[in-house]
This record gives sequence, C-alpha cells and structure tokens, in this order.
Amino acid sequence: MAGRACKAGYRALLPAIAFLVAAPTHGEATPQPIVEVRQRIIRAPESAIIDAVMKHGQGTAFAAEVQRMVTAGEAREVSKLVGATQGDSPLQMEMGRTIKWAWECAENEDNFTSTPFGFFHMLIGSSLEVTAGKSYAVRDEPGTGLTWTTRFSPRDPTTLEWPLVWPSKKEAGAGVFKQQDIYEETLTVIGWAPVSGSSVLGFMRPADHVEMGSQREAVLDVILAEAHPQSAPASSNHPATESLANVMLLGLGVSAEDAQKLLASRDTSSDHALLKDLLQRQRAGKAALRVVAGLQATNPVYGSDLESSRRHSRPDDTIVFPTSWEFDNGVGTRLRIQREAIRTLVLDLMQSPCPPRRQTWQCAKDSPEMTIWRPQFYEQSVKTATTIPADGVSLIAVIRTPECLKNGEGLAPGETMLLFARLDETAAGTKDIAPEAAIQLEGEAMVFDVPASESGSWEAKVSAAEDQTRFEKLLSRVKDGSASLAGHAAVKTLPGKEASARMEYLMEYCSEGGPVEEIPGRFWPGAMGMIPVGTSWTMTGEVPSPASPFDFSAAQSATLTYKLSHDAALPRLPTLDETLKHFPKVEGTVDEGSPPDPVEFNATWEGKTQVKPGQAVCLGVRKVPGSDGSKVHVAFVRVALKPIR
Repeated sequence: MAGRACKAGYRALLPAIAFLVAAPTHGEATPQPIVEVRQRIIRAPESAIIDAVMKHGQGTAFAAEVQRMVTAGEAREVSKLVGATQGDSPLQMEMGRTIKWAWECAENEDNFTSTPFGFFHMLIGSSLEVTAGKSYAVRDEPGTGLTWTTRFSPRDPTTLEWPLVWPSKKEAGAGVFKQQDIYEETLTVIGWAPVSGSSVLGFMRPADHVEMGSQREAVLDVILAEAHPQSAPASSNHPATESLANVMLLGLGVSAEDAQKLLASRDTSSDHALLKDLLQRQRAGKAALRVVAGLQATNPVYGSDLESSRRHSRPDDTIVFPTSWEFDNGVGTRLRIQREAIRTLVLDLMQSPCPPRRQTWQCAKDSPEMTIWRPQFYEQSVKTATTIPADGVSLIAVIRTPECLKNGEGLAPGETMLLFARLDETAAGTKDIAPEAAIQLEGEAMVFDVPASESGSWEAKVSAAEDQTRFEKLLSRVKDGSASLAGHAAVKTLPGKEASARMEYLMEYCSEGGPVEEIPGRFWPGAMGMIPVGTSWTMTGEVPSPASPFDFSAAQSATLTYKLSHDAALPRLPTLDETLKHFPKVEGTVDEGSPPDPVEFNATWEGKTQVKPGQAVCLGVRKVPGSDGSKVHVAFVRVALKPIR
C-alpha cells in the first residue's frame, strides 16, 4: 500500500506543471542524449475523440487532432508534467498536495468511537515515472521507446459515514466512522513517442463517470506523451521489427430485439459496417455508449494497463467495528491489453455498469441503529485472446443484462451490449499472423424461458439438424411472445484459449457469525461470503490442426468446453429472525455453526460437446429456481469459425 502514494483528486481541474531532471548515469563510454519528457492530460468531448480515432487512427495524426481541439477551445488541459531524463535513469515527478488516509484504527466500544493511528500519505494531483529506452522508428517516423506510469486524481475524495456497532454491548447505540473514497486514473504502458510531436498513450472516462450516471459530462481524459531527445544517438532511428499497436474498445448497448436483428444481418466477413451502424444509432439516441477506452500496446511480454475508477473503501477485518481498511474495489473501467503478436491481443476488461448497491444487515432486534452496511458491486467483464482482422475492427463479445439485475441504478434489463475492438497498426497480411491465430471461434450461449409443459420434448435426444430447427423456432417464438430470451452472451477467442463474458452483481452474505449469548435478539456478524449473480459464459474451443499453415477449410466441427450460469432472481438473504432461529437453543451455550445460507435462484450448464459451425446444440432443461413452476430454462450454444483475413 505504501506504493499507492498518488491517490485522490483535484477539487478544481487546474493545470499542474512540474519540472525535474533525472540524474545521468556516470562512467558511460558514450553519453546518452538527454530526453525532454512532457505529459499532458487533455479533457476532450467523447464523441470528438471517437470520431477522430475512426477517421485518423491512433497515430501522430490523432495526437495532432487532439492538440487542435485544445487550440480551438474544444478541449482543455487538466494536468501537465514536464521533466528530463538521461540513459536508464528513471524520471519521477509529482505535483499536488498530500492527504492522510486512515487504514488502521483503535476501537473504543464503550462510546462507539474509532480513533485512527495508522495512515497512508496520498497525493491529490498528478504523478509520473518514465524511463526512456532505445530509439526506433514506427511507420518510418523516428521516436523513443518508453516505460510510462502515471496517476491522476480528477477530484477530491468523497467521505462516507460507516456505522460502528457492538452487538454484545448491553446499551443500544451505534457510532460513526468517516472514511474517504479515492478517485484515480492510472496508466502503465511500455510504449513509444515520436521525436517531434506527441503520442496518445491512452484515453478513458473520468474516474467518477459511473456515479455521475446520466448527469456526467460526456468527456474523455486523453494522455499525451512527448519524449524529445536533445540530440539523436548514432544508433537511433532504425526501423522497428514490429509496428506500434493502439487499441480502442467500444461497447454499445441496444435492446435485445435490436441486437438480434443486427447480429442476424451481420456481415460475417467484416464487423466494420456493424460498428459504424451502431455509432450512428448512438448519435441518434437509439444506442447507449457503455464502454469507451483506448490504450497503446507494444510489448509481447508486459501488458499495458489502464484504470479509471472510484476506489471504494471497505473494512478489512471485522465488519461491525472496523479497525483496518482497504480500498481495492474500484468502480469504473479497468483494462489490460497484451499484444502477443501482429494483430493478436489478449484483452481483460472490467466495466462497472452502474454504481454499487448498499446492502444492510440488522444486528439487534431491540436496536434498529445497530445495522451495518457494505457496498455491493456490479461488474461487466470480458476476457479473451483474439486476432483482429486486417480492416482493424472486430466484434469480440456480446452480453445481455439479465432481469435479475433490474435494481441496479440506471440498468436496463434486456439491454444487450456489443463490444468491439478497433486496432490501429501497420497493415499486415496473413503471412504475418501466427498460423494458430489464423482462425477464431465465436461461441454464443442463449437461455430461453418456455412453458414447463414442454420439458419432456426439450429433454429428448434429437439429431443435430433437428436441434438447429428447434433453435430457429425458439427465436421465432421470442418474437411472438410464446417464449422469452432470459440470457444471452457470446465471446470470440482463439483455439485453445479460454474466454469469458459476464454481467454480474457480486452479492455478499454473512457466512460466519453467531448469536450473542448474554443478550437475546442480538447477532454478531463475522466473515462475509460472495455470490456472483447474473449471466456468466465461459468457453474454450478446440479445432483440428490444419493440414497446412493457415488452411482451416477441413475443420468441420469444434470441441467446446463450457460453463453457462444464469440467475432468475437475486438470492434471498435470511432475516435476523431466521438467522437467530437457525442456531441451536441450548441454555447457556451456543454451539459453533454458520448462519443460514442465502436462497439462490441459479441454473448452470457445464460440460463438453461437439459443435458443428453454424448449428445450434441444446444443452438441456433446468427448472427456474424460485418460480411457480410454470416455466423452465432451455439453453442453447452455437459456434462460428472465423478465418482471419
């Protein structure tokens, strides 16, 4: 935690300027050039940045367009750091003010107070650490390799009041502890910047974008990097063996009905037209922009990381009277990209689709104020390894918001997000792609609700052709209302690589604790367990090895290892009365035990199956947990093989 010196944010977004010079390395035979380093964070309109990427790509022309926006008053600079470094000496800069964040406290249950005595010192401002590497050219343009780590706080912390309760204290009551939530935007890149001009290392929504909801300003924070050697070394400007890769992720949400129409009419050879269509719908107010982030990725070993989030503080030990705190739960956007090879990326995205929900636990029947609470988080995540086609655009995942998450602030049950990756790098032919990356599997899972009277027919074994016919009829029945689509997820990945798409609510429950023997009607909560609730789809696909490199024409089927999980409703937590009744009533003792488990409404399908491309396979029937028994779940999967052109 000591390394987290740069946390929190500015009250007013004023440019911060610092200038430091890293000490040169002595004793070198050939002095390395001094490299002037500059970082600027530009807050620009979201739509303008997306349009600029679609038009210019993410090279130096894009950086120049961002600068034009600043000059024209269409964007503004919110942070600036300037310094210099030489050789392998890292440059470290920071600008702002320091606050103390309490992580350790002394409890006093007699008067319900908690006194901090352990603090982390956190920077509210900007910090940067840079090491300049070798000089090389990208697209015939000379530049400098960089290891770049930055943190920026776009606003001051938010203070929340946490209850302090002591269930075994006879006198009823509760105290309050005020703790801060930190806002931060971070980026770590092994990247590149031209010797003249700027390079965009990444862009993201501001750290408070989730909690602002519909009231947020539609802007992005763009990180511009400059690294200008005062003189070029003799060995500089040799062409690089690989081009620079810049990736933009865009997630657009539409109704389930529109999603089905768009996917059914999709051009199977290119996703560029589909992305263009969705962006036009978004401008017309017919689609919602759920995810937008950009990141430079060059190194095949070390990934690039981006995060923009509110770091929610939570008790790290006892939940009734905390004495230590942590803030590892971020609400916002987190993205990691590793560039394995030409046009081949490993992506790990976590997006908070809405603010956390507050869950409470009552600890005393005779004292309503003896109630604790904890934030419960929503997560929309995609993990995959994928090769981007030559046109630079790929639909990598589809995920529907299930009905059980309808209580999430701003969530629209049934909305389906289509997630695209746009890659900007030097055009490369198929010969530059690794042979095993020349084909991808697109695995799709759907959960339908049908009348329970049909269970027998769905459990019957049928041929592959009949399965496909049943699936097509189900899609038609969704349109006429005799069946409904409850869950939908899809993800694109390389053969042998596990991939997942999830839309979940991470619900906590009291897994340990016990009654207070001396005071009937009191309960002391202990440790918490967690249940992911929503729709989760995980798959690994295998295809036969090609007879010759890049030739997958003989692949007639895929072996799919899968796990599909879907919840019809949020689990029901036990009440205080139910919890107390759960423990044995033996006078003078309370035997060791656990609180009653939540009642879950989950259905799961897990296994391995052969799937022919383009044909749907029924995974089986499950009762709808917690329902009146009138309906059952029926799950289907299908796989498409996507040769890379």
